[in-house]
Amino acid sequence: MEIFMKKLHIFRKYHSKFISLPLILILLLLFGGVTFFRQEFKQKSDLDNDDHFLKTSEDVSPIFINGSATGLGAHNWSWVEMQPWFDGGNGSWNNPYLIEGITINGGYSSSCFEVVDSNKYFTLQDCTFAYSGPSPQAGLKMSNVNNSYIILNIIHWNDGNGIYLDSCNNINFSTNDIKANEGNGVFLQNVRYVIIESSTIENNILNGLYFENTDEVTLLENYIEKNVRCGCFFELVNYINLIRNEIKGNSLEGLLLQLINNSYLLDNNVAFNNYVGLDITGINNDIINNSFNYNYGNGVACHWYSLFDSCHNNTFRNNEINGNYQSGMKLQVSADNIIIENSMSNNGYVGLFLEYGDNNNITNNIVNNNEGNWGIYISDSDNNRIIENQIIGNIGTIEFGGSCSGNVVLNNIYEILQNLFIEISEEFLTSEAFNLTLFMCDENNVGIIVDSIQMWWNGTDVSSSVQTLGAGFYFISLTPITVVPGEDPILLNMTVSVDGYEMKSFEINLAVDPETLEKNGTQNFPQPMIPGYNLIVLIMVLLFISVVFIRKKFI
Repeated sequence: MEIFMKKLHIFRKYHSKFISLPLILILLLLFGGVTFFRQEFKQKSDLDNDDHFLKTSEDVSPIFINGSATGLGAHNWSWVEMQPWFDGGNGSWNNPYLIEGITINGGYSSSCFEVVDSNKYFTLQDCTFAYSGPSPQAGLKMSNVNNSYIILNIIHWNDGNGIYLDSCNNINFSTNDIKANEGNGVFLQNVRYVIIESSTIENNILNGLYFENTDEVTLLENYIEKNVRCGCFFELVNYINLIRNEIKGNSLEGLLLQLINNSYLLDNNVAFNNYVGLDITGINNDIINNSFNYNYGNGVACHWYSLFDSCHNNTFRNNEINGNYQSGMKLQVSADNIIIENSMSNNGYVGLFLEYGDNNNITNNIVNNNEGNWGIYISDSDNNRIIENQIIGNIGTIEFGGSCSGNVVLNNIYEILQNLFIEISEEFLTSEAFNLTLFMCDENNVGIIVDSIQMWWNGTDVSSSVQTLGAGFYFISLTPITVVPGEDPILLNMTVSVDGYEMKSFEINLAVDPETLEKNGTQNFPQPMIPGYNLIVLIMVLLFISVVFIRKKFI
């Protein structure tokens, strides 16, 4: 048997060597082939990343459409209708022109798809636009264009912007993939009524989105991530709606909004950006239910943009602004803002920093466990209201610096007080003494050692007679005072204070009939026993029975 096992071991060793050499050669060939394939076909494989592009893609040359052009050779919509890549429609609202499933390589010299001066309705769907020329060229470029739908397109590796719109209206973008462009992912200027939804905008060399002089734009449920500058950089914009977007991992601000007015930010997640989460200047904006967490600058910053422009009349409500490397919120030259019901906790500096800010309402916020010297720091600011905030676990609470006047600080909570419970665990009443045992505990019935007990028996201070028994139990022996039926009972009242607990007042009225004491000698009122007492007695009885049984068994 031993010889057989040795042979089997030699057989396995020999064959493992025999198999390993060709296996290694095969793996090397496969690795080399894959590496060659990746290098040779990288651009094509990236363009054909989704199945629908593989099925429908048709390579065409760069396209230029001038909706107002006339005459011989004009590349207007009549010319489009005669092209092999035209897929139907008549340019109306209910039957837009359709261009679908084409791939355009701009050769780094021109825009891939460009439209100017058009009011016709058209749809671009399932197309790929790549390798445009440098700015002002773009993967998709439109100027003075209205009424278009841009759906399910790939716009990658352009030398200019991925998408460029100037003086356009009523443009809808949905489910587009806009990545790795040398300019901005999306550049809009002088546009109105634009919707960008369910798109991925990432790894662009400038900003994910850049808007200038733009109104009435909605960004809904987009992924705006890992852009080399800002996720979104908006300047001189109005009536912008940002709703449920993921804006993460950008190299500068997640959202840089300069001179933005009358806009609405709701349910966005702005996290892990390398500078400020939200940097905003403007008026009449609502910032509600957003998360500005774990950014490497401030979570939210409001500051002055120029001598006359700053941050006024904005509402910040119910936002999470936690775990940022600097302050949770930093407001400078900011007035008449409402900052309510936000969480500003666990930030690297203070929870809320206000400088040169007047008439702000700071109410019902949670400002806990920040690592700076204060929960809230206010400098050179007047007439602010800091009311009913929870400011716990910071080194300091609220600090005023510089020149401040007229600020109201009211009803803020600097620690959470737990509930204290008091009960009489035992009464033993005789004609010689009224003996009471008190139990003081928390909401989990755990006994508490109190700091002080003030006790009065029929108006007489008996505090010095209270004895500590341990584990939350306290004993007092009172001089008997009895009452006959119909007389008022005798008041025993006390006030108990414990650090970290609410101050507790406790009262009991004792009406002890002297005839009952004379007849019975004592008067006991059943009260709760020491917690676990009955169980301890039961265990001791069972142990005693077991010992007796064992002794009898071995006699």
